[in-house]
Amino acid sequence: MHDNQRKISRLSSILQGLSADFFKNHTSFKPGIITVTGLDVTPDKSHAIVWVSLINIDYELFEKRVVELQKKLRKYISENQNFRYTPDIQIRVDNSSEDIIKINKLLQE
Repeated sequence: MHDNQRKISRLSSILQGLSADFFKNHTSFKPGIITVTGLDVTPDKSHAIVWVSLINIDYELFEKRVVELQKKLRKYISENQNFRYTPDIQIRVDNSSEDIIKINKLLQE
């Protein structure tokens, strides 16, 4: 593994852990749950996409708050990790778990 790929992998792991903690302890979508399913970092490490799965959360409500959440998450990361530069954060919904549930229901019919 090249040095830059190793740095990106390590950064991704740190960001994923901080993002999971942020959604668990610093957001309120009760009784719903937000799970971080993945994280992608650009090769220059300036942008990161946080992939989340929503359980019992209205998608439209989440989308209305996503810009606010992105800003709060970036601030949370910069306050809890000593990076030279904190990447810009985008939050995107990962619908793969919903697709799996739909497929399983179809297979059971």
